[in-house]
Amino acid sequence: MIQIRKPQTQDAHAIRMLFEAYPYKAYQQKRQGIDPQRLAAMFLEGTLRAVDAEDTDLFLAVEEIAGSETVHGLAGLAPNAWHSEAFGLKTGRVQPFTVPGAQGPVAQALIEAVDRAARHRGYDHLTARVDHSDWPGIHALEAIGFYLVDASQKLARPLGIQPFTDGAAEADLSFPGQVVNGPDGLVMDQLDPEDIDALCDIASSSHHTNHFYNDPALSVSDSRALFERWVRRCCDGLARHVFVARHGLRPVGFVTYLGAETLKKKLGLSLIILDFVVIQSDRQGRGIGEWLVKQSLNRIATCYDWVELRTSANNYPALALYHKLGFRNLSTDMILHKVYRNQ
Repeated sequence: MIQIRKPQTQDAHAIRMLFEAYPYKAYQQKRQGIDPQRLAAMFLEGTLRAVDAEDTDLFLAVEEIAGSETVHGLAGLAPNAWHSEAFGLKTGRVQPFTVPGAQGPVAQALIEAVDRAARHRGYDHLTARVDHSDWPGIHALEAIGFYLVDASQKLARPLGIQPFTDGAAEADLSFPGQVVNGPDGLVMDQLDPEDIDALCDIASSSHHTNHFYNDPALSVSDSRALFERWVRRCCDGLARHVFVARHGLRPVGFVTYLGAETLKKKLGLSLIILDFVVIQSDRQGRGIGEWLVKQSLNRIATCYDWVELRTSANNYPALALYHKLGFRNLSTDMILHKVYRNQ
């Protein structure tokens, strides 16, 4: 019989075995050369930090077999302060949610424990991100009222010295400095602090492929404001690189890249994350996004081994562009939300 209890530090070995046995990211690990044991150790470290955190709930699914305890799964509930502030709601995320194998009853018992904890803590809204192949986990979430808001695809490609050398991407790789001869006479250079307001305006009016827009419980205006505030944070130092496409002095698009120092330290993976490419609405469809990605990656390619990104599975123009640029699919996650407000 499955029982649910709180994990303790002495459960560390069993929890690590859960992470090592989780089968759904094997292709990504193989493709990027990630050591599964180092990955499990990184996840375990984060889990053990959460064991004693006052604002986090963790649950183990265990079973007594022949006088000894077997651990079948792990789930957690953590707050999301950034989204809470943006939406004016108490928001949280289901993290982790790890049930190796097709163990539907285990997944159901764990997510019901998370649900009780969310109600006890007075959450208004939760987010869960589950691998597309983890159908028991997806069905367990749906059974307690989670609903699908997006499917997110992760893509990546290796980098090297000036990875794009076709005529459209020829550039002076000296840094800093402008890249010229872009579509419509555009140039690309680094962020100027005076650009920030203009980039936030472009972000709020030109980018609508985000799972928050798909949730009827969240207002479109709040979702738009969330993205605008995120771009401002990126420009204020959160992003490792921000490149701007200009027509004359006026920004008409931008691309942001986030660092991944933890992955480099824990996994030896030198990675940069392409966070957003946003082009002004009236200039979309002219090849500016492709040019901007090529030029910006040429600038930073020698600093990293890999670039990866996420985009919605129905963002077909973006997927076509990234495949054209040599990116390959690594995994797909399903994003689900649940509303508790007024329940």
